[in-house]
Amino acid sequence: EFLRHMPRFLDKAGVWSHRVIVAEQSQRGLFNKGVMFNVGVKHAEAIGCDYMVMNDVDQLPVDSRNTHEFPEDPIHLCSSTDQKDFKFYDRMVGGALLLTLKHFKEINGYSNEYFGWGQEDDDMYERIRFIFKRVRHLLPKVGKYHALSHGRVKDLDVSINFHKNSEQLKKIRKGGAKVVFLDGYNTIDSFHKIVAVAKGPFVEARREEAWKDMTVILDADYDHLLVDVLKNGSVLTPCDDPASSANSSVVGASLPARRHLY
Repeated sequence: EFLRHMPRFLDKAGVWSHRVIVAEQSQRGLFNKGVMFNVGVKHAEAIGCDYMVMNDVDQLPVDSRNTHEFPEDPIHLCSSTDQKDFKFYDRMVGGALLLTLKHFKEINGYSNEYFGWGQEDDDMYERIRFIFKRVRHLLPKVGKYHALSHGRVKDLDVSINFHKNSEQLKKIRKGGAKVVFLDGYNTIDSFHKIVAVAKGPFVEARREEAWKDMTVILDADYDHLLVDVLKNGSVLTPCDDPASSANSSVVGASLPARRHLY
């Protein structure tokens, strides 16, 4: 649904030159959303994009005033979502985050150290706050998003990995800007391996190509990356933490540029 909605939305917003990149984690190892976004941006940079939206695939913008225009500073677009009854939380930047490639490098992208569910977006909030001294959000009445329905695991905030992620978040809050450049976009090569890259448009006639392990959407035109997440050069196993499984690990990197990349 994301791949159907976004091109129409962006056309109406006047963003005609854009590319959707989907970074999908393989079914091997612990889920890591930060790594997926960093890999997506690496691909975006390679094809010449200069600004991006880091967009979870289950969040769709609904207000046409959310124009996705080239930003002076990073700006959180998904400031209210029906997943949270449209309540505004000012200390997070999840759902959809708009920033330039230059901004992304200044904050060193996302941390690669948040395995399983949760708190990588809190870490990104701190990175923006440390480097830019403030975190901008769209007005909630403009930054409205619709959350797509899908299965969700209960009690994620009491899982083993959530506890580990909480300790990781304490490190950046205590260490400030000096911690930012120890982990992130500049270390992404140590945390991933590209399994496959497929470029749309995807049509029935191309089904025989090597898409076996990918959740490729037919009749859509986008770039699809399949990625293994690594830790110390190896794929981590999920252990006994249900929140750490990579079984539903498709993450959309909505990447705009002047050439826009979504």
